[in-house]
Amino acid sequence: MKVRVIDDYLPTPIFEDFVQLIESQSFQWEYHSTSVYSDDKYPQLSHTFFDIQSFGPESIHYTKIHNVLNEIDDLEALARIKVNGTFKGQSVKEKPFHLDVESCPHLNSLILHLNTNDGYTAIKDENGKKHRIKSKANRAILFPNRYYHSGTNCTDKDLRLVLNIVYA
Repeated sequence: MKVRVIDDYLPTPIFEDFVQLIESQSFQWEYHSTSVYSDDKYPQLSHTFFDIQSFGPESIHYTKIHNVLNEIDDLEALARIKVNGTFKGQSVKEKPFHLDVESCPHLNSLILHLNTNDGYTAIKDENGKKHRIKSKANRAILFPNRYYHSGTNCTDKDLRLVLNIVYA
């Protein structure tokens, strides 16, 4: 698998229902003073739906993501599902590059942009080539979990929202 970018990834009703959930008053966000490493100084909000290290679902909203998961053709098993909300800043700043599940390089990653903004996702492929993919609502990025990637904040929305799914 190489880096693939797919616009309009989810059918519109499924995408809109999921974004409505994320933006609802009942959705519980967890604040973190860092986003990737303990000293990176990139605060963010997150909500974990599923983490294999916890042996299953972690969210009361877990069943509401099933429609999203049903759209992933090659999904056989889950490692992690998480939504990140990165705060607006004065300028767009790239976070540190990282792997989501370091112990499992054979997995796949899917990042789905949940809103359009001036931020982006950056991915380094196996040749070290950096791909910069602008944040556009319902744009999916699929790539091997062994590729280092990074997100950014944005300057034109209160939050840059992404869904991150690591799977086999």
